[in-house]
Amino acid sequence: MRTFLNETLESLLQDHQDLSTLTLILPSKRAGGFLKNEIRQRAGKTQFAPRVISIEEYIEELSGLQIIEPIELLFRSFEAYQKTEGISEKEDFDTYASWGQTLLNDFNEIDRYLVDTQAFFTYLSSIKTLERWNLTGETTSMVQNFLSFWSHLPALYANLQSLLREHSLGYQGMVYREAANKVNDYANQNFDETFIFIGFNALNHAEQAIITTLLEAGRAEIYWDIDTHFLNDTQHGASLFLRQYLKGWKYYEKNSPKGIGSYYQDQKQLQIVAAQKNVAQAKYVGDILNGYSEEKLTKTAIVLADEHLLMPVLQSLPPNVKSVNVTMGAVLKQYPASVFFELLFNLHLQGGTSYYFKDVLALLNHNFGRSLLSNSGKMAATIQSQNKSHLSWEEIKAL
Repeated sequence: MRTFLNETLESLLQDHQDLSTLTLILPSKRAGGFLKNEIRQRAGKTQFAPRVISIEEYIEELSGLQIIEPIELLFRSFEAYQKTEGISEKEDFDTYASWGQTLLNDFNEIDRYLVDTQAFFTYLSSIKTLERWNLTGETTSMVQNFLSFWSHLPALYANLQSLLREHSLGYQGMVYREAANKVNDYANQNFDETFIFIGFNALNHAEQAIITTLLEAGRAEIYWDIDTHFLNDTQHGASLFLRQYLKGWKYYEKNSPKGIGSYYQDQKQLQIVAAQKNVAQAKYVGDILNGYSEEKLTKTAIVLADEHLLMPVLQSLPPNVKSVNVTMGAVLKQYPASVFFELLFNLHLQGGTSYYFKDVLALLNHNFGRSLLSNSGKMAATIQSQNKSHLSWEEIKAL
C-alpha cells in the first residue's frame, strides 16, 4: 500500500539529487522516526541522510532559545510574579500554582498567534474594569486589588520574558514569536540548505509567518498530508485550514500544492468483532497481534476509543511485540508503581498504633508487595484467618 511518506520521498528524490542537502521538518519527533525508517528502506546504497527534525527543534534553532519544561516554567513564572512590584498582595506558591498554569497557557497562545500584547492587555484590563464598574463609585479593597492585578499583567508578562531570556529559555509561544521575528533575516542568509515541511495541517500564526517567508524566499517546500476527496469538499472540516492557505498565501499564486493524495476512495477491508466489556477487547487485540510477523507489526496501529484501555492493552501484548510506540497520554496514577506508593502513603497518613487489615492486604497482594516479600501470600492468608480488623506493627513484623 502506498502511503503519504512513500509518495513524498519519491517526489523529493525526483526534485533533489542529493537528499543530504535537505532539512526535513515534521510535526513531531515520532513522525520523524517513521520518515527515517522509510528513507532507510529506500536507500539502495551508502549515502548521507537528510537532517530530520521536529518543528519545535527547528523553532528552537531559529529563535536561539530552548523551550523550558512545564514544571520549571511554573517556578520561573512564580519568581517573575514575586518581582512584579505593582501587584501589592501576592499569594503563596500553592495558591499561585492553582491559577498560574492557566495564565501561562494564555501567555503561550498570545505569543503563538502573534497577538499585539500592548493592545491586548490594555483591552483586557478595560474589560475587567467594566465588569467591576459600580455606579455608586464605591469599590472595596478586594476589587481594587483585583483590578490592580489585571492592570499590572503586562509587567508580569515582561518580567517573565526577561527572566527566561537571561537563561536562553522560553515557553513554547515565546520561542515561536522570537523565531517569527527572526525569520526574515534568516531567510536571506547565504547558505544552500533547503527546508522541507512535511505533514502539517492547522498552523498557528507564528508557524504560518515562518513557513510563508521561507517559501517566498525560495528556501523551502511544503507537502500537505490530505486527500483530494476532503480537499474538494468545501463543507468538510478536514480541509478547512488548507483551503485557507491555498487561497490566502501569496506563494500559491504561482505554485501548486504538493503532497495531495487520493486514497480515500480505495477499497478497504473492515472486520467487526463482538467482545464483552473492555478487558475482553484488550485480550482480543493481543490474540490478533500474536499471529503477526515482525514486518507486519511495524505497519500496525492500535487506535483506542477509550484512553483507560491503554494499560490493559499494554499488559495484553504478546511476546512477539518487542516494543511499542505509545502516542497518547497516560495518567500516572494508573501505573502499578504509583498505585503501590499511594497505598503505602495512605497507610502511613492514617497514623496511630495499628493498621486496618484491608490496607495491609492491599499492599501484600500488590505485584510490588509480592516482589518485595517472598512470603506475602502466606502473610495475607494468615491475616485473613486471624479475622482481626486492626493489626499492630509488632504483629505485622512477627509475620
